[in-house]
Amino acid sequence: ALLLAVGSTAVAQTVPAPVVRMGDWIELSDEVWMNLIFSTEWIYQTSHNNDFENDIQDRTAESENQSTVAHYGSCDCLWEETRFGADLRYLKNLRVQIQFEHQATMDGNRIDNAWSEPTELEGRQRNNVNLERAWIQYDVPNTGLTMEVGARLWTLDQAAVIGDDDPRFALFYKAGNLELQAGAVIQTESLRIGLENDNDDVYYTFGVDYDLNSWQFGVHGAYFRFRNAGAVVRDTVGQKHDSVLIMPSV
Repeated sequence: ALLLAVGSTAVAQTVPAPVVRMGDWIELSDEVWMNLIFSTEWIYQTSHNNDFENDIQDRTAESENQSTVAHYGSCDCLWEETRFGADLRYLKNLRVQIQFEHQATMDGNRIDNAWSEPTELEGRQRNNVNLERAWIQYDVPNTGLTMEVGARLWTLDQAAVIGDDDPRFALFYKAGNLELQAGAVIQTESLRIGLENDNDDVYYTFGVDYDLNSWQFGVHGAYFRFRNAGAVVRDTVGQKHDSVLIMPSV
């Protein structure tokens, strides 16, 4: 009782720290800002007889619990996509964003249990949470140089012909109306066939943009380097692809 009385008295005398906001951002401490990210989407989808043949039962598109095929395919199902995360800034130079995602067809068993026990054909399946976005960006003070590492939803050119959320290393330099960029994007590492030899699918990007307010001129490109030297039975074993794409834009 004495501890509670002293604690409540101390709390009552504490002056609450003012909450400083900048748009959606909340100041956690001196020059540390945070923006919480949360979204959830639930859609019930029903479909029947896609091939107009009732005498033959249509096969399910996919029986895997975590498959996203059913989300846009054929099913009588409820599916959900939920994201949560945080966006952090420090001194207006450093920015970090992390987002997690859960996506699955949903029913009573899957909402209640971390594990489900389907048939032997389907195997052991699990409701899990995926790391959807994770990137860090740093603006070097007084230089116009920006460095970025991680998986962010990005586009290369103005028309977004090339864009994805694949992990990349990127550099940006801005001087007045001129902006330069270069990056290395990791599509697949060793093509998941033993993690050995030169089996990478990596592409390198570059770009130049000149902004004249109502007009913007740019030249963007990418060099795609695909290698598959793994000793496994696969259609692409032994192939080596090198291609370059150059895109001017106005």
